Amino acid sequence: MFSISNLPDSFFTTPSIGYKFGKSGFLLMNSLLYKNTQLPIYFDNIEIILTNIFEQIETGYYGERNFEELSDFLRILYFIEKNGILDRDTLVSISDKLIEEIDFYFSDYLKYGNDFHFCRGILVFANLFCETPSFIKNYENELLKIVEFLDRIAIRKDNYTYWVNANLQFENKIFNNSIYGNLSICKFLYSIHEISPLSISLLEECLDFILSQLDYSKKGLSIFAEPHTTTQNKRTEKPMLQWIDGSFNIMYSLIVHLGDILPKLEYDFILKNLILVSKLSEDNVDCTKISLGYGSTGVYMMFQNLFEKTGMQDFKEASRYWFNLSVERLHSKEKSFSQYNDEVRLTSFISGYSGAYICKNLYESGETSLINNLIYL
Repeated sequence: MFSISNLPDSFFTTPSIGYKFGKSGFLLMNSLLYKNTQLPIYFDNIEIILTNIFEQIETGYYGERNFEELSDFLRILYFIEKNGILDRDTLVSISDKLIEEIDFYFSDYLKYGNDFHFCRGILVFANLFCETPSFIKNYENELLKIVEFLDRIAIRKDNYTYWVNANLQFENKIFNNSIYGNLSICKFLYSIHEISPLSISLLEECLDFILSQLDYSKKGLSIFAEPHTTTQNKRTEKPMLQWIDGSFNIMYSLIVHLGDILPKLEYDFILKNLILVSKLSEDNVDCTKISLGYGSTGVYMMFQNLFEKTGMQDFKEASRYWFNLSVERLHSKEKSFSQYNDEVRLTSFISGYSGAYICKNLYESGETSLINNLIYL
């Protein structure tokens, strides 16, 4: 294990400036460590990371998807300014040029975009605009344009409304591959319902579609249909238990983010089955990784959030179990973060060490809610 106070060599070679798979994950990690410890080494790291990212931005290349990378970086900057780690004047000076580019990408996306993945495409803009401080820019008009865009290209069938990525080839993939994106769209629509009456009707129709997939004859992780595959897309006898993909994500999001508007019957049924899921151990599920997105770290964060939402001790006990397992795995020589290569394993917030370490640190300090928005939990 590398020293957490030193930046690994792979940090300087990774092309991504985003936090999901790139350098901003280390920016977030060092910012939170500095906030909690006030040790100069972490502040020095912040300066090194920012300088490196700025130099990369000057070259005009940020990663595989430029607007997503820029959005990731800006969201981290907003987050660390809000937490008193970056001063406002510095944030404003950094944001000016980047906001200009984001606005260009947004205008272009409204013409040609068709990606409804939960952390790509239109939702990248939606999340960024919702989180942009008013002293940077008021994005209310752009948020309303997103709702109009969603309304224009929605699929309406059997009294349901939903969205499907353009790259899906088969009708039976609509649920398995788009449900996470549809849930995230519902969360977005709910977050802005006070400024957009149209968002309310879209939300209700899409939520009806998601709830129509419930199977009341099943229990536990089986109440929603899902492809029980490992991260290598091979068949496995065990159901997945992870934040990215799987029915646990769906059940969790419905209770934590949309529970206030769920019908009582559906709410009670999902909650009852989440309690059953909370009793599962590593022996019962496919959860062999450590990472936030694909492993035990994300699972304990989700159970912790379920406890904070419902107050039910079942979820607190499950969170403690998966946290202890994550710590044990972090100290193991045979640890496995995700399916990605070693470079990503170190830098990635979603799939690597930085995210797992941040969540461990926040759990111990009782501040897990700090990063829920950033990781779409």
